[in-house]
Amino acid sequence: MSELSKKIRLLILDMIYKSRSSHIGSCYSVVEILVFIFKIQKKRDFLIMSKGHAAAAFYAYQYFKGKISKKNIKTFNSEGSYLSGHVTKNKVTKADFSTGSLGHGLSVSLGLAISNNFLKNDKRVYCIISDGELNEGSTMEALYYAPSRKLNNLVVFLDYNKIQSYDLVKNIIDYKKIASKLELIGWNTIEIKNGHNLKEFNMYKEKILSPKNKKPIFVICNTIKGFGVKEFENNNMWHYKNPNKTQYDKFLKEIKNA
Repeated sequence: MSELSKKIRLLILDMIYKSRSSHIGSCYSVVEILVFIFKIQKKRDFLIMSKGHAAAAFYAYQYFKGKISKKNIKTFNSEGSYLSGHVTKNKVTKADFSTGSLGHGLSVSLGLAISNNFLKNDKRVYCIISDGELNEGSTMEALYYAPSRKLNNLVVFLDYNKIQSYDLVKNIIDYKKIASKLELIGWNTIEIKNGHNLKEFNMYKEKILSPKNKKPIFVICNTIKGFGVKEFENNNMWHYKNPNKTQYDKFLKEIKNA
């Protein structure tokens, strides 16, 4: 686990514990994706966190980017806070779009990418979606439409932790051979076998950023829900549960010693 990954996980744990919030498993699976984007995102590139319920992870990212103050990060999901439990666009979060209603983020990213191409600028659009979100018709429509517009400024990261709200993804809609299906409709696909290994992400950095790209890029990140704390990992109870004081102290120590 990289130092930034560790810092983000510690901050997420602190935010969720103190606010008595949920979705820590979803937040932890997406951390390395955010750390990789942290390295490649230019100042005015867009980042759409379509899986908006992982708000604590997004706000932690913004905090370490210097966009959210220490004072404000402590107010996460508390009464009167600008940092709500789902990603919200406002003057404090500096998010590019409010998300949380799953299925909207990729369509918004599509519109931004089309706009940027029309304006002939070099801004990229990074979109992070969840695997359960592939159930949404609007997501599938956007996946089919993007290649037809040759949106080479659009990069989608799938947080493929294989668990959604109440069950395994395969027990709801099984997305077999998703990479080959996306290639067939015109996406340039990359599969990260270990979505918590930053060295593997870095292997594809040049491919993702190459100006020679003629297609949108879809990065399938095989992740583990709750990665970083053994009790969280692949345990869907932690989709909604928050830690008590004893658990908080235990998990804090586990992450620090990772």
